[in-house]
Amino acid sequence: LLNELIADYVYTQPARARRLLAEQAVLYDAGHPRESDYYYYLHLGNLENQEYDDQKAMIAFERAVVRVDENGDIADKIEVYLDYLGTLANLGKMKLAREYYDRSIRLMASYPSDRLRARALCRQGFLYLHNHSYAKATPKFMEADRLLADKELVLTTKDHYFYTLVHTGLGTLWARPDSEDKAAVAFRRAITRCEDNGLRARLPWRQLNLGKVLMGTAAYGEAI
Repeated sequence: LLNELIADYVYTQPARARRLLAEQAVLYDAGHPRESDYYYYLHLGNLENQEYDDQKAMIAFERAVVRVDENGDIADKIEVYLDYLGTLANLGKMKLAREYYDRSIRLMASYPSDRLRARALCRQGFLYLHNHSYAKATPKFMEADRLLADKELVLTTKDHYFYTLVHTGLGTLWARPDSEDKAAVAFRRAITRCEDNGLRARLPWRQLNLGKVLMGTAAYGEAI
C-alpha cells in the first residue's frame, strides 16, 4: 500500500511522499524482505528529481539499478533504467544515459509495452534535444504523444507526468521566432495536464516555460 501511495505522491504531494518513504525504510530495516526494495530507491530517486536535486537522485537511482538487476523482472528493469537515464542526462552524463537507453530498448524486444515504449520515446527525444538534433527529436515526442493518447491505455500518475514531459519537449523544440504559437500550445497542454492531475511538483517549471514563450510574442499580460 505504501508503495502505491508513494508512486502517486512523488508527483502530486512530494512532502507526503518523503514521509511515507521514511515509513517504508523503517519496515525494511525491521526485517521486511528486501527483494522489492528497488521500488524504494526508484521512488526516492524520482522524488529528488522532482525537487531538482539531481545529485541525490543519481545516488538513489544507482542503488535502484543494483537492486533491480538482482531481483526485478524485465518491466521493472526498463522502468528503473528509463528514470535513471533522465537524471544522467540532466547531469550531462550523456554516454552513460545512452547506454541505459540502449539497455531498455534491448529489454523491450522481449517485453512489448506501449506504456514503456512511450516513456522510452520521450527519453530518446530529450537525448536528441541535448545533442541539438531537433529534426530527430520531433517525431519521437510526437509518437510518444500518440501512444499516451490511446484510449485503451489507462494512464497512471506517472504516465500523466510523462505526457507533460513530452509536451515540454515539443514546446522547447518550437520555442523559436517562427513557431512560438505552437510552443505556447504545447506548454499549455503540459500545464493543463499538471493542473488536472495535481502534478504540483513541476507545475512552476511548465508555467515558466510558457511565460518565456509569451514574452517572445509580446503577450506580456498573459506572461506575467
